Amino acid sequence: FFFSSRRRHTRSLCDWSSDVCSSDLGRQEGRQEGRQEGEAILILRFLNRRLGQLDDSVFEQVQQLSIPQLEDLAEALLDFANLADLTRWLQEHSG
Repeated sequence: FFFSSRRRHTRSLCDWSSDVCSSDLGRQEGRQEGRQEGEAILILRFLNRRLGQLDDSVFEQVQQLSIPQLEDLAEALLDFANLADLTRWLQEHSG
């Protein structure tokens, strides 16, 4: 009885530990998604101000970029003179 009881207790601790780990992972993924979304929104605002209203396809392409790609775009957009510059950048850096 003693050993079987101890084994059950250990098993429940392991289950609890894996739940905590998966919960932490979920929070980390949520923070990453939130950061990516926030950066995309800010960059889209800058692009709209600099280049005018963006069409939906460009808007969606920017939203699909990773955080490093968004950071690169944030620097590159300072040199954009027109929508063609943005379109060219997206073709070269997406995917």
